[in-house]
Amino acid sequence: MRKYLKIFTILISGLFTTAVKAEPIKIGPAELSFNAGYMSQYIWRGQDQNDNSGSPYFGADLALPYDLYFGTWTASADGTGYSQEIDLYAGIAPSFGPLSLDLGYIEYRYPGAREESNFGEFYGIISIAPEGMPVSFGASYYEEDQDTSGVSEYIDYSISFDTGKGVTLGALYGDYDTTNKFWQATADASYGGLDFTLAYIDNDMDDAASEDKEFVTLTIGKSF
Repeated sequence: MRKYLKIFTILISGLFTTAVKAEPIKIGPAELSFNAGYMSQYIWRGQDQNDNSGSPYFGADLALPYDLYFGTWTASADGTGYSQEIDLYAGIAPSFGPLSLDLGYIEYRYPGAREESNFGEFYGIISIAPEGMPVSFGASYYEEDQDTSGVSEYIDYSISFDTGKGVTLGALYGDYDTTNKFWQATADASYGGLDFTLAYIDNDMDDAASEDKEFVTLTIGKSF
């Protein structure tokens, strides 16, 4: 699988150039933007979410003054009693030179599922992109909002490298509390107004009864 990632990176390094992003729609002081695409497999925190099937997705974001934002995102998801996931989120995302912060709350909803399947998380994200350098670093922390001793937490660390040839390479390590740990390598590029992400994901399940799982996924999306 690593071989496929290397071949893909070589190909898009020569063929792809960074595409011009669509301008958001201005609504007074706010800006509205959309995104849509297709995932060959919907993997979230190292785990399959749609029974090994492809998943279309759609999202909308509203940026407000003072770095505030609201958004929603939906995709096909296979589970007990439901076939769709709908996310609702809001937060504030200020920047201070090379340092960017993102503090907010996200609600995961599964229409048709039992109420306990729905849940929410508070999150904090930090990223550092040193000026004049092709490398950036990031870290994320999520914590469930349920007031119980079994509250789950998720944390990840990431690094990305802009090759200067229209391709950005990335690596991420994530730890989803007692559920699983995983790492992934990605290659991102844009061409013809579309964004492409090839990912290799290795999930090391903590549960001894579960086997390690590997995924290779391709996501094609567009912002407008």
